Amino acid sequence: MELEIYRKDENFSKEKCSVSSVFDSNGISLRHFNFVKGNISSVTIDEDGTAGSDFLFYILSGKIEFSFSDKTHELVGNEALKIHNSDNFSIHALEQTEFLLFSMNPVNTDVDVDKLEKLLKKVNEKDVYTASHCYQVTLISEKLAVAINPKYPTKVLGIASHFHDIGKVNIPDAIINKPGRLTKEEFDEIKKHPIHSYNMLLKPYGEEIAKVARHHHEKLDGSGYPDGLKGDEISLNERILAVADVFDALTNQRSYRKGFSFEKALEIMRTEEKEHLDQDIIKVLEMLIQKGEIIKY
Repeated sequence: MELEIYRKDENFSKEKCSVSSVFDSNGISLRHFNFVKGNISSVTIDEDGTAGSDFLFYILSGKIEFSFSDKTHELVGNEALKIHNSDNFSIHALEQTEFLLFSMNPVNTDVDVDKLEKLLKKVNEKDVYTASHCYQVTLISEKLAVAINPKYPTKVLGIASHFHDIGKVNIPDAIINKPGRLTKEEFDEIKKHPIHSYNMLLKPYGEEIAKVARHHHEKLDGSGYPDGLKGDEISLNERILAVADVFDALTNQRSYRKGFSFEKALEIMRTEEKEHLDQDIIKVLEMLIQKGEIIKY
């Protein structure tokens, strides 16, 4: 696929538009786009096997228009559109727009990967929060990693972040969507989801990626789950994912509470979570927020 970005005025510079790759592996890729108002992208099919691919556009903020040969379709923040690509189309930013493009090439993709995407969709049907949470955690994780090291290899972290909560498909709906406090038995059930995620990711993606998803609830003092890891037993990828996961969970509304402000979430992470999360990574997160690179969706 060729995605050409242009704008209908002579003063347009492609520097006004940013594109970054979160991960690209086994026929699956996730890319993050930031378009200024007026950006137009023509999506054309080349001869490298892209035809027939599936594309999922997830809009983080703003408004964008998709134009096909026979119709147009508009999306705004927190909406998504899946396209089975058999023809050319274009996208037009109607205002400042940030979005994720998730593409799957069926020619190169293992059947188990397609199964994972279907399962992630089922998770979304059980709990709308989880799907958007996975996309936002992936984006935050990638930004943290690159801020730590501009040459950080984000493939493992990106895939693990995207699928870290896929194991929730095996958790009963009544527990996932319970508006009040969970009982000990219910929380014990919730604590199984990283193991489910690990088992589901192990075959299509291997041990390294599966372990990052498995350990996103581990804590530096050893009080996390499912394996009670502590200190250096928790990898940098796992520490980054943990910070991104907690931050997004705190700042988003849940069935049992309202979302916290960025400032309050950071305060909680510095105090109540001080012994649990990597404070150096939290400092990087705060720096990104101050620079406006992480915004409220």
